[in-house]
Amino acid sequence: MEALFRWIRRHQPQESSPEFLQLLEQTLESLPPAGPFRSEICRILQGHDFHWERVCNWPEIYRNQRSELDLLLEELYLQAAELPPSLWQNVRFRRFVRCRANPAALDRIQADIETAWEEYMQRPLAPTEVTAESVAGHRLLVEGLAAWMEGLELARLDPLSDEAVERAAQGSRLLFTLQSFSRQLSA
Repeated sequence: MEALFRWIRRHQPQESSPEFLQLLEQTLESLPPAGPFRSEICRILQGHDFHWERVCNWPEIYRNQRSELDLLLEELYLQAAELPPSLWQNVRFRRFVRCRANPAALDRIQADIETAWEEYMQRPLAPTEVTAESVAGHRLLVEGLAAWMEGLELARLDPLSDEAVERAAQGSRLLFTLQSFSRQLSA
């Protein structure tokens, strides 16, 4: 459901697209067997006419069916997607773009990422500290580091890969968003 809502907010669609229909099918699989949202999706997938204005309002209409964690993640992913490059294109990212054909440079970046993960894993978390915020932070960290690792692997296979740069960029966006979110929680 969250992927569909993020797509709707980013694209403000005016007509049906294969990506939209695929997201509808994926969302349908995660919904309870009955309900108004499921009915709306089924009507669209069956080819009935629909109004894009209503579809664009789905995130607000069906907001109450989503958990606090879902809402928080939606907000954080949206922040990450809208970050200006000047914020997320940090030293590591610029080094990656500049040196992605250099295996030693990629190894250093990977070592930094692995060190960050190991340090994170050594911090104990008490049961009372498991909140929507801590779970969202964990998710951003895991996804950000995984995106970086994918970017590194793709660069090793093809140093000119645009996908490698995009994965590293996504990792940087998520990790910068996590840092900002952590600072907000600490303030």
